[in-house]
Amino acid sequence: MTIIHATTVRVLTEVAGPVARAFQMFAAEIGTWWDEDRHILGAPLVELVFEPFVVGHIIDRGVDGTECR
Repeated sequence: MTIIHATTVRVLTEVAGPVARAFQMFAAEIGTWWDEDRHILGAPLVELVFEPFVVGHIIDRGVDGTECR
């Protein structure tokens, strides 16, 4: 039997600049800086979308149309 324990990972990065610009770069521009090899889809990554609102998702989309939220 495999026992799985919950894990929390927190990372803090300080960015010099306005908060609004930092969030814009993190959320709206995530596809420009995210490593396209870092996803859990079976197909190559074609798009990465960050929904910039409370309870929004980060959505990986594969070239074959698959999605992971």
